Amino acid sequence: MCKALIIFCLYLFAFNLKIAACSYAYQYSLFPLGSSSENIIFLEVELERYVSTPAGGEMMLSTRDPIQKNIIETRWKGNLRLKSSIDGKKFQLISELAYIDIADEKYREALLPYFEKAMQKAREQLFFEEAFLAKTANCAYERSCAMFVMELDSVELSLNCFLPSESNKKRKINFPPVLLQKYENVTQLNFSEIETVEATSRIEFYRVWKPCSARYYQIGEKELIIYCIGWGQKRGYNAQKQADWKVNNLPVENFIEGNDVMMHGQRFDICQIL
Repeated sequence: MCKALIIFCLYLFAFNLKIAACSYAYQYSLFPLGSSSENIIFLEVELERYVSTPAGGEMMLSTRDPIQKNIIETRWKGNLRLKSSIDGKKFQLISELAYIDIADEKYREALLPYFEKAMQKAREQLFFEEAFLAKTANCAYERSCAMFVMELDSVELSLNCFLPSESNKKRKINFPPVLLQKYENVTQLNFSEIETVEATSRIEFYRVWKPCSARYYQIGEKELIIYCIGWGQKRGYNAQKQADWKVNNLPVENFIEGNDVMMHGQRFDICQIL
C-alpha cells in the first residue's frame, strides 16, 4: 500500500476517534441552463457543509443524536456563479450571483429563488436557447452503477467517465484545484500539481472516487452529460441506486440537487459534450 493511502487512512481514523460523525462536506455542481451562440451557460454551485451552534459557531458533530438536533443545525455556505463555456472544460465568469448560507433541511426551498434568478440572467444572453433536462441517473456512490462507467487507465494515469453506449467517447476527469488542495493538506503530497505525483499515489487517489449521479441535457442539437463523482464514508448513508435512467419532468431551473454527499465527503460535476 502506498505511503499516501496509509497517511490518508490514518488521518481518517484519528479524525473519527475525535468526531463520531463529521458533518463536513464539499460540493462543486454544474447546472447547464442553455446556450448563447457557441457558449453553454452554466449555474456553478460551490458549497461547504457545516454544523452551526446556537451561539453562531461551527461544530463537527453528529445530528443523529436527538439532543443535538435541538441545539445545532446542518447548513451549507458558499458561492453561486453564472459561467459560460464552449467545451465544458474551461469556464468564463459571467456574474457573481450570490453568497449563501442555508439550512440543509430546507436545501431545495432555499436554493430555488437563486436558480430562478440564474435562469433569468441566462435568458438575457444574446441568442439564448434554453436547455432541456431529459433524464437523470442516481448511482448513489455504487461502483456497480449501470448508467455510466468510471474507468481507471493505469497506463495513461487518468480517470475517465463515459456512457456504456458511448464507450468511444470518454471524458477524462479533471479535478478542481480546490479538491486537489484538500487532498494535499491530508497527505502532505504535492497534489496541486497532480501530473508530477508518482504513479502509485495517483492511482490510489483515483480509486477513492465513486459514481454519484448523471444528468442528460439537450440544447438544440447539442447533447450534454453531467457526470457527478464523489467519495466519503457510507456510515449513515441510506440512498439507493436506481436500476435505470429516470425521465425528468422539471424545467432546468427547478431541478436542484447537490446536498447528497457522504460523511467527510466531496462530490463534483464534470461536463461532457457528446
